[in-house]
Amino acid sequence: MKHIWPVLFFVLTSLAFAQEQAGIPVRYMNDAAVDLVHRGKVLLPDEVHKLLEDTRFRFDISTLNPPETSDLWKNTFLPQLPADRNPVLDMDEVSYLSPVLSPSGIFRFNIRNGDDGKLYTMMLSKTVHSVLLAKNLLRKIGYQIPDIKYLPRVIVKFRNDAEKKGFLSYLENVAFAGAPRNWVVEELSDNKLLLQDLIIMDSNHLIYNLAVGVTSDMIQGRRLLSSLAVPLTIVNLTESVNMLRWNAGVRAGNQITLFHDQLNQFQCTWDDARWITRRIERLTRQDWTEIVEGTFIPKPVQQILVEKLISRRNSVTKLFRVDAQELPVTANVSNGVELVNGKLTQQNWPGYASRFAYGDPDSPLAGSEMRSFVKSRVLSTLLDLTVSQINQLPYLGTDIQAMNEANFQTAINDAVARSVRDQIPMEVPLKSWVFPTFRGQLILSRNIVTGTYLGTDNLVQLADVVGVSVGAGAFVGVMGLPTPITAFASGEAQFVRTYAHLRPVTSIQRSLRYPFKNIFVPLVQFDYGKKLHEAASIAVDPNASEDAKAEKIETALKPFKDSMNVGESILVTDAISTNIGGRVGAGYEKWVSASLSLVSGYNVVSRFHVHRRSEHDFQIYKDLGHGGSFSVGFDLDTLVPVLSVSFKSVRGGARVKYYNMNLNPRNPDVIRNAGLLRRAIVLSSVKDLDDEEKYKPYIVRHSFREGNPRLNLFFWQWQWVNSATDISVTNPKGDQRFFRRQYQGLTKGRNYQRYVNATISHWVNLLFDRKAGLSEGGDNPGYTFRGRAETRFLTLDEEVTSEGRKLEPFVKLSRIYNGWSIDRAGAERLMENLKQRYRHDFFTAPVLNDTRRIFLYNLSLNIFFYQKGLEHLLTLSEDDVKKIFRENQVQLNLMINPASVEDNETGVDRFLRFLARAKRYESQGKGVKANKYLLKALSQAEHRLNLKGLVALMGSEENIFVNSRIDGFREGDEDGNRALVSNSLGEFGSPNILGPLVQVQRQTEMLEGEFFIYWMMTRLI
Repeated sequence: MKHIWPVLFFVLTSLAFAQEQAGIPVRYMNDAAVDLVHRGKVLLPDEVHKLLEDTRFRFDISTLNPPETSDLWKNTFLPQLPADRNPVLDMDEVSYLSPVLSPSGIFRFNIRNGDDGKLYTMMLSKTVHSVLLAKNLLRKIGYQIPDIKYLPRVIVKFRNDAEKKGFLSYLENVAFAGAPRNWVVEELSDNKLLLQDLIIMDSNHLIYNLAVGVTSDMIQGRRLLSSLAVPLTIVNLTESVNMLRWNAGVRAGNQITLFHDQLNQFQCTWDDARWITRRIERLTRQDWTEIVEGTFIPKPVQQILVEKLISRRNSVTKLFRVDAQELPVTANVSNGVELVNGKLTQQNWPGYASRFAYGDPDSPLAGSEMRSFVKSRVLSTLLDLTVSQINQLPYLGTDIQAMNEANFQTAINDAVARSVRDQIPMEVPLKSWVFPTFRGQLILSRNIVTGTYLGTDNLVQLADVVGVSVGAGAFVGVMGLPTPITAFASGEAQFVRTYAHLRPVTSIQRSLRYPFKNIFVPLVQFDYGKKLHEAASIAVDPNASEDAKAEKIETALKPFKDSMNVGESILVTDAISTNIGGRVGAGYEKWVSASLSLVSGYNVVSRFHVHRRSEHDFQIYKDLGHGGSFSVGFDLDTLVPVLSVSFKSVRGGARVKYYNMNLNPRNPDVIRNAGLLRRAIVLSSVKDLDDEEKYKPYIVRHSFREGNPRLNLFFWQWQWVNSATDISVTNPKGDQRFFRRQYQGLTKGRNYQRYVNATISHWVNLLFDRKAGLSEGGDNPGYTFRGRAETRFLTLDEEVTSEGRKLEPFVKLSRIYNGWSIDRAGAERLMENLKQRYRHDFFTAPVLNDTRRIFLYNLSLNIFFYQKGLEHLLTLSEDDVKKIFRENQVQLNLMINPASVEDNETGVDRFLRFLARAKRYESQGKGVKANKYLLKALSQAEHRLNLKGLVALMGSEENIFVNSRIDGFREGDEDGNRALVSNSLGEFGSPNILGPLVQVQRQTEMLEGEFFIYWMMTRLI
């Protein structure tokens, strides 16, 4: 039984991966088409394969044409597109007959033309101009496409009013083509409608009308049809031209993924795609202009569409490695009003149902939202200052400074009295004193936070936190040390309870209107519990239909689901901590001060977390963590903070219990689940869930060690992390899997927000001898106001047996540039730097052309090293490694001759030392140390080598995968909330494409912050 879960997980992961990554393989797969002509003969697939074998696979079968005997295609290129013949003209009147079965979003219907009495088919859809594009492009490269004529307007006559109303209802509610007002210009008398923006074609075609679409049953292994995946992707315009990407696809592993929803239906092969791409490559700019003009769309739309189609043409020639001259693209084309810098600014176009532009999506940090953000920061700061002053009231805790000064003054007075009495010079004795301390604090805050927070994964969220803290301990004061040295020590035990409510933010303006009373999170819990109680108390007629039951349950659940949004979390945290430490300082009045501190402590954390993951799924986490820590720090201040250096070491463990509650109204247990979820939220407990067998949780256990050095110089910030973790995952049936994780990384950047807050706090202390209580902001500078950061980290994940034997190692190296905001030019400079640094063209199109600025940007490069590649690395000889380093150095000067490079200049010696230590520790069975030095070796390799060199170290592209992506809110781009993924290099070297541990996390659907206990461990980004 214990082996079944890993096998099922492997199968399910592989299937999911296959569905997500399906595309066109980048090599011949013994999948030759059935219609290839060679020397005048149509070859069978076996004959094609033999031809390849006889030529040792040097023959390029992508050069073979289909036979011209087909009515569908001739080996010609049309210099000019023919006119479409159809007797129906603009503003003609036709008679409606009946609808035609069509895919969703398309409404086709038959009509009779009064002039010739013949039947024709008309089509209403926001994709009609895509059909016209396809028709024109396919005709240009030799395909025989039946006539498809564009009609700006036509009058359709119905037999009676009922038939006319049925037509309108079918259009909207059956065909789902959109609101009738998009096409109906006017309702005329005598049961007539004046329609606009449609196409007309013959009802019966003697050949396939390939411009309308291709289905899998039509293809039957023929290159002539399977290759259509490429041209139909290039012209795959759904409606908005602004959202049409500048590239037609990307390479993902060993496949080409084209941006077409039905790509799999084409069954397109590598050689089929290259054949048709060669034909497309021969088209000139004039051809593309004519193709677009034949769609009869507005002239400004034509201007930008020509540029985008040419850019997409350029991208497919690169994807399919067709040696072609790149056609120039003017990405910032304008006409002054409707089209500005490559972007359509007008949404509604008279005479057209299609809008061609949707408008930009909401960005929580763009435009007027920035004013709201500043307002939110002011309110948050005022609240922080108020709470801080309340917490410094005398009756809420011991005034340590006053009592310390009182003891100091008493000792001075005794020394003075002794000096007068004994007639001797006054001496200040070395003396210490101890007094008990007590401290109580209120915790109350509302903030717009960016970046991950409290173990959740939202990028921008509204965080309400309320709680209390109570602590008791002792303070040790010291006097008599050489001037100007001061010292003290203290110890404390503390209990903290906090309630946090996190809501994803899409509009800061709307967030500011969220009732302030909800900062008291227990009230929100009570409200959610009340709504769930009402839902769980409804009576459902057991004899009612399933639809009726589901509708009643959904109505009962609606108040709760409307209140708790998708992505929202409630957390209740209890923490007990003890610490003991001391501080030694020196200074000159208030002009300059320096201090050294040592602190040792132990912390126990218990958390309850409920998170709404999707429309029907609610996740519940019950966490328990503990850790012992030791830290040392040094601070140097003048009138402003200057330098802060610290190191913290933590050793501990954690357990995460994860439950999933489904509130789908069709779930037979939905009422029971609603009741259990209510009790969990109200009581912050999972006891009821643990009492029932069917609700057994996933359990993730961690045992970790972490080192965390930090350096702050003014507003510059550096943070290192080095950790090692043993992890076990137990599924609800009790089956276990074991993993090890090693993590090394560095974040450096500019954290203006932290520095300004630290400076304000420093001056408040200097002037008023009080604490300001301002939050210093997050750890990653790139998530702070106007901050930016560069992060580079390596993660080694490996599945192991219960005895610790390796099953599958995996290493990921990431280099990330992130920040508050960046303009298009700055982002393109980062992209160009990656291209030159790694000698790889990640983005083969002007993908940021529609972008003015990216908020909370994240430009990442990710390199995956798979098991076979790591094994190959360990088998390389020293001479092989040195040769790779000499020939594949990162070079700013491409004129350098690798033969003239000395080994001591390449960094290979350092790499070889790390690799030797990794091998030695591995042979001694010291896996953690072996992994540490393997990561150091790979870090050195990535620092010194381009991608070609890294591939050589891994043995082949089959053992490494590299890609880049751009995340953030892209202002000015209609598709600005979607990540931009680059072309990749290499292949996925394992079904666990993201490594064995991340694949388990994805399979369980747990939040990343919970699965990897980022509420206990440091997260760089």
